Amino acid sequence: MAFFKNKHSIWFIFWLALLSLAIFAMPDESSLKSDQSVPDTYQSTQADKLANQFSKKDRGAKTVIAVYNNGKDPLVADQNKAIDATVTSLKANADKYHITGITDISDGAEEKSQLVSKDKSTRLVQLTVKTDDIPKMKQTLARATKAEHVASYITGSDILDQDFGDATSKGIAKTEVIAIIFIFIVLIFVFKSPITPLLSLATVGVSAIVGISLVYNMVKYFGLAYSDLTEAFIIIVLFGIGTDYNILLYNEFRSSLSQGLDKIKAAREAVRVGGRTILYAGLSVLIGMGTLYFSDFYLYKSAFGIAIGVAVLLAVLLTLNPFFMTIFGEKMFWPKKNFEEEGESRIWHFFAKTSLARPFVALGILVIMLVPVAMQTHGDLNYDSAVEVSDQTPSKHGYNLIQEHFSKGMAASTSIYIKTNKTLDNQNDLRVIDQITQNLKTIDSVDKVMSLTQPIGKKIADLYVKNQLSDVSVGLGDATKGLNQIKGGLGSAKNELDGTDVTGTAASVSDLATGSAEVATGAAALQSGIGQITANIRDLNSQLATGTSDNGQIQQLMTALPELNQAITNLNDQVSAVNSNGNDAIQQNLSKINTATAAIGTQLQTINNTVESITKETAVDANAIIDTIKQSGVVISADQERTIHDSISNVLKKRQDAMTNLQSTVGSSLGAIAQSTETIGTSDQALADNITGLNSATEQMQSAVSDLATQANQLLPASTSAISQLTDGMTTLKSGAGQLTQALDEVDSQTGALTSGAQQVASGNAQIATGFGGMVNQTKTLSQGLADSNSGLATVSSGTQDVNKYVAALQKSTSSESFYMPEDEIHKSTFKSSLDTYLSDDKKMTTLTVYLKGDPTTVAATKEIENLNAVVKASIAGTDLKDATVAIGGTTSSTKDLNSLATKDFLKTAVIMLVVIMLALLFITRSFWQSVAIVGTLLISYYVSLNVVHWLSEALLGQHTLTWNTPFFSFVMLIALGVDYTIFLMLKYRDEVALGGKPQVNVTQTILKSVAMIGTVVISAAVILAGTFAALIPSGVVTLIQVALVVIVGLILLVILIPLVLPAVIKLTDGRLK
Repeated sequence: MAFFKNKHSIWFIFWLALLSLAIFAMPDESSLKSDQSVPDTYQSTQADKLANQFSKKDRGAKTVIAVYNNGKDPLVADQNKAIDATVTSLKANADKYHITGITDISDGAEEKSQLVSKDKSTRLVQLTVKTDDIPKMKQTLARATKAEHVASYITGSDILDQDFGDATSKGIAKTEVIAIIFIFIVLIFVFKSPITPLLSLATVGVSAIVGISLVYNMVKYFGLAYSDLTEAFIIIVLFGIGTDYNILLYNEFRSSLSQGLDKIKAAREAVRVGGRTILYAGLSVLIGMGTLYFSDFYLYKSAFGIAIGVAVLLAVLLTLNPFFMTIFGEKMFWPKKNFEEEGESRIWHFFAKTSLARPFVALGILVIMLVPVAMQTHGDLNYDSAVEVSDQTPSKHGYNLIQEHFSKGMAASTSIYIKTNKTLDNQNDLRVIDQITQNLKTIDSVDKVMSLTQPIGKKIADLYVKNQLSDVSVGLGDATKGLNQIKGGLGSAKNELDGTDVTGTAASVSDLATGSAEVATGAAALQSGIGQITANIRDLNSQLATGTSDNGQIQQLMTALPELNQAITNLNDQVSAVNSNGNDAIQQNLSKINTATAAIGTQLQTINNTVESITKETAVDANAIIDTIKQSGVVISADQERTIHDSISNVLKKRQDAMTNLQSTVGSSLGAIAQSTETIGTSDQALADNITGLNSATEQMQSAVSDLATQANQLLPASTSAISQLTDGMTTLKSGAGQLTQALDEVDSQTGALTSGAQQVASGNAQIATGFGGMVNQTKTLSQGLADSNSGLATVSSGTQDVNKYVAALQKSTSSESFYMPEDEIHKSTFKSSLDTYLSDDKKMTTLTVYLKGDPTTVAATKEIENLNAVVKASIAGTDLKDATVAIGGTTSSTKDLNSLATKDFLKTAVIMLVVIMLALLFITRSFWQSVAIVGTLLISYYVSLNVVHWLSEALLGQHTLTWNTPFFSFVMLIALGVDYTIFLMLKYRDEVALGGKPQVNVTQTILKSVAMIGTVVISAAVILAGTFAALIPSGVVTLIQVALVVIVGLILLVILIPLVLPAVIKLTDGRLK
C-alpha cells in the first residue's frame, strides 16, 4: 500500500514503462548508418563523387587486397602455385563472391612488378567486390583466399573500418562490465552499504538504456549523426557523472536523515539542495555537449548524443531517486544505522589554507609551473585509422605487411580525377595528360605516378618524340647509306653499260646476217648441183642397165665428184664458224645488257621508295613544339607564339616543298629511265628468244651439213673405186653405179633440210641485226638517264644529311620529350587496357594514381596535396583541359580535409562551449574574474594533461603521436565534466555565505569550510569518473585509451588545482566579503 500512497510512484511506473519501450524499440546497432563524409565543399568528397561516376561497373564496389607472405624468405614455387590455384578458384566463383574484378601477376609483367615485393616474400591479389554486407564479405573472402602452405590475410579500408567497429563494440562491452564493477566497489567504500550502489547503478542504468535507445531511434528515423564511438561515450559519461550526481544527492539525503528528518522530508531537502547543484552542473554539461550539434564534421556531431543522454539522466535522477529515497529511507544505507554528516577533506583544507595565506604567490607559482608545460606542443596528430585496430587482427597484419614489404604509400595511394566535357581519347589530350604525369613526378615527395600514358609508372619509350626522332634519325642515316649505295650501283651500271660494245655487237650481228644470207644462197646452189648430179647418175645407171656405155660421161663424173666433195666440206666449215663465233658474242653481250637493265630496275624502285619515305618521315608538327615549350615552363605571349609558329611553319614548309619538288623531279627522271630500261629489256628479251630459235635451227643445219660431208667423204672413194673398176666389168660398174645413186639420194634429201635451215638462220639474223640497230640508240639514252639519276641522288643524299642534322638537333631539345601517339594507334588492342583502366566509361574523365614516398596518413603528407593540385592546375592551364574539374581523393586527401575540418570544428566548438560555460558560471558565481579563473583552470588542466598523455602514449602504448580526434574529445569531456566540480564548490560556498546571515562574513573561514565540506564529495566523484574512464583502457581502441588518460590526468590536476586556485581567486575578487 505504501507504494501506491507514495506520490513518486508515478515516476517509477513511468520510467519502468519507458524502459520497457526503450528496450523493445531499440534498433539493431549494425543497421545504423550515418553520413560519414566531410561536407561537399571539401576536395576528398568531390573526388569520391567523381569516383562513383567513373565506372558504372565498379560503382559502390569495395577494394579488398589478399596478402600472401612467407615471412622474410621468398615465396617458393609450390606456394606460388597454391596462390595461382586460389586465384583460379576466385575467378571461377566470381559471381558467388560478388567479385567484379581480379588483378593478379598473371595479368602481365606490369601487374607483376606492382604486386610482388622486391624481396619476393610477399604477393598481393587485388579484388574488386560489389557488396554492402562487409561482415559477410570479410568472412567469405577470408576463407576463399586461403592458399596451402602460405600465410594469407585480407585487408582494405572497408575491412579495417569493420574491424575497428567490431573492436569498439567489444571494447564497449568490456567497458560496461568493468565500469559497473568499479562503481559498485567504490560506492560500497563510500557509503558502506550494498543497497546504495545498486540503486545508483539502477538509476544510471535506466537513463543509459533509455538515452541510447532514444539516440539510436533518432539516428535511424531522423538522420542524427552517429559513429562507432557514440555508445561508448554515452555510457562512460552517464555512468561517470550519474554516479557523481548520485553521490552528491545521496550525501544530502543522508545528511538530512542525520538531522532527524523523516525520509519524505529528507528526500525533499536532498532534492532541494543537492538537486539544484545537480541541475546546474548537469545543465552545464548538457549545454556544453549540446554545442556539438553545430559541428560540421559527422564524428564530432555524433557526440551530440551525449547531450541527449545527459538530459535523460537529469530527468531520471531528479524523479526516480526521490522514489527510492521515500521507499527505502534509512534502509538505503543498510547495514549502517548512524547517519553522521560527511567528513571534511583534510587535503583540500590544507591546499585551500596554503593558497589563502599567499593568494598571489600561490597563483604565481602555479602559473610558472603549469603554463610552460601547457604550451608544449604535442606534435602532429595521427590520422591513420588503422592505428585503432590491434596488430593481432588479420586485416591489420596484412596492412602492416604491405607497408613493410612494399611502401607506406602503396597501402594508401592518392587518386587525381580530371573531368571534362569532351572525350579524352585523342592525341592532344593524351599529350596533356602525359605532361601532367611528368610534372607530378618532379615533386620530391612523389614516388610513382601511374596514368593513361604511363600505366605502370614509367614512360613507354615508343610513345615519345625523342625516341621516334631517334628512329627517324636512324632511318635517315640508313637512307643516306642506301642512297650512296644506289648512287654507286647506278654508276657501276652506267660504266658496265658504257663498257658494253653495243655498236660493235650490232656490226657483228650485221656481218652475221650477211654471212647467213650467203650460206643460204650457197645451200640453194648446192641443192641444185646435187640434183643435177643425181639426175646424171640415174641416167648412167639406166644406160648401164641397158648395156650402153659412155666413157665421156664417166670421165665427167670422175671430175665432178671431187669438186662436189670439196664444196660440201667448205660449206660445213663455214656453217660451223658462223655458229661458233657470231652467236657466242651476241649472247654474251645480250646477257650483260639483261643483267644491267635488271639491276637498274631494282635500283630505280629503291630510289623511288627511299625518296617517298624521306618525304614522309621529315614531317614535324609546329604546334607540338610550341606546346612543349610552354609546358616546360617558358612563358610566351600570343604574338610571340604566332611568330614562333609562323617561323617554324615557314621553315618546315620550305623544306617540305623542296622535298616534294625533289620527289617530283627525281620521280619524272626515274620514270623516263625506267621506260627506256623496260624497252631495252623487252628488246633484249626478244632478241634472246630469236637467237635461241636461231641456234636451234643452226644446230640442225650444222648437223645436216656435217652428215652431208660425212656421206660425201664416203661417196668419193666409193665412186672413184667404182669408176676405176668400170673397165673391169660392167657388172661391177652396175653395182658401183647403184651404190652411187643411193648415196646421192641421201645427200639430196639432206640438202633440202640444209637449204631450209640456212634460210631460217639468214632470216633470224636479219631480224637480230635490225633489233640491235635500235638498241644502240636506246642504250645511249639509258646511259644518259643513269648519269642524270646519279646526279639527282647526290642531291637527295645531301638533303637527307641536312634533315638528319636537323632531327639530331631537335632530338636534343626539350621538344623531343613530348608524347606523341598517332590517332589510329590509340584504339588498338595494345592500348585498350590503359583506356579501360584510366578513362571513365564516357571517356570524359581520367584518373592518375600517385604514390607518395612517406607515410600518406601524416600531416606532413597532407601538405603535398596542395602541391599536387597546383601542379595539375598549372599543367592544364592554356590547354584544351584548362576548364576541367580537378579533384584529389585517397587517404592523404581525406586526411588533409579531416585535419582542416577537425581544426575548424574544434575551434568553433571550443569557442561556443567556453562561451556557454562562461555564461553559466557568471550566473552561478556572479563574478567575471571567478568565472575566468575557472575557465582558465580548466584550460590549463586540459593542455597540461594532453601533453602529459602524449609522453605517456609513447612510453606506455608505443604511439609516437596522439590520434587526430583525441584532442577534441578530451577537451569536450574534461571541460564539460570538470566544470561540475567547480560548480559543486562555488554553490557550496554561496550556500555557506547565505547561511552566515550577515552582510559581512569572514571570507577565509567560509572558503575553508566550503572547501573542506565539498572536498570529500568532489574527490569521491573524481575517483568515480576517473575509474569509469579507466574502464576504456582495456578496450584496445587507441583513441578511447588516450581520451581516458587525458581525462584521468586532467581530473587529478583539477582535484589539486581547484582548492588552490579558487580560494585564492575568491579572496582576491569577492569585494563584498572580508
